[in-house]
Amino acid sequence: MGEDAEVRWLGHDADLRLRVRAPGAEALFAAAARAVVGASLAEPPAGGARRVVRLEEPDREALLVAWLNEILYLLSSGEFLPARFERVEIDGNVLAASLAGAPAGEKPPRFLREIKAATFHGLAVEERNGIWGATILFDI
Repeated sequence: MGEDAEVRWLGHDADLRLRVRAPGAEALFAAAARAVVGASLAEPPAGGARRVVRLEEPDREALLVAWLNEILYLLSSGEFLPARFERVEIDGNVLAASLAGAPAGEKPPRFLREIKAATFHGLAVEERNGIWGATILFDI
């Protein structure tokens, strides 16, 4: 899911900015989550553990921020290290996702950088001609 997505990290002084474009909302959310994991961990986690995430927010922007912050929480807590986003479904303002990865304690992760949180600063989730796009600013 989301292999057609375009993902680009953009330079910023104290923060990290991510621009994502993908053919659909689900692909956009999955690509953004993969980018966060890839920018956080030195190597992708292995393992066949599963995790289900369900989130509901008032709008798509809040849903994207909540989703990425959930991924960041899982990474920082070491509770579960997501490796693959096998199913990401969005129905209105509700996200349901199935993640595969490594359970806590299996192998301590080696972090490239600590990404603290996705923010609402300058955030917009837009669709044009079937292509979804978002630019997200992260506190580091």
